[in-house]
Amino acid sequence: MNRQKLIHVVKEYFTFTTSERNGILVLLFLIILTAAIKRIVITRQSQNKPTKEEIFAFKKETARIKEDNNKKAIYFKRDSFVKKQYYNKKSAIKIREVDINHADSADFEKLPGLGPYLSGRIIKYRHSLGGFCSIDQLMEVYGIHEENYNQSKPYLKIDTSQLIKININRAVFKEINAHPYITYEQTVAIFKLRNKGININPTALLQYNIFDTVQFKKIIKYLTF
Repeated sequence: MNRQKLIHVVKEYFTFTTSERNGILVLLFLIILTAAIKRIVITRQSQNKPTKEEIFAFKKETARIKEDNNKKAIYFKRDSFVKKQYYNKKSAIKIREVDINHADSADFEKLPGLGPYLSGRIIKYRHSLGGFCSIDQLMEVYGIHEENYNQSKPYLKIDTSQLIKININRAVFKEINAHPYITYEQTVAIFKLRNKGININPTALLQYNIFDTVQFKKIIKYLTF
């Protein structure tokens, strides 16, 4: 092959048409664009990557939280164990019967279903009544519900020999009106009869409609004539 022919072949091989040149330019542009995007992504990833100090701080905080959770779990188990032991000891104590007319607040507090609050109210209500004449009267104490009553009832007894009674014909207005079973209006009606010189007896209380039969059955145990 002579020189001229070789030159002709080389020119033929490396000569591009307009379409081919445009295609090469587009391809070159895409290659450059891809490389640029890849570089940007790598740069951002490297910027978002935590430093050694941040990794160390994160691990330290994670370890602290884990340790705190372990301590809380230990405290919870210990607290549960202590409470269980306390209630086991309390349930093992034999509960003695309590006379509701002679017991003090501490005696009532030892009974199941009753605490300091209810024990105090029982004492206060007993004083205003002049003593209990029935165990069921505990249900009249403010704050005592059927559940409290049923829990404590098996350990209750009552002595009614020392009830404080009201002499309906001699007691002053304030003394009569203070009783939980006697209203202000009933006290006024009693004194109207007394002012008329009427000797009040059980029959008179019903005859003059001062009490109905249900009220009469409750109050009669606290009256003398």
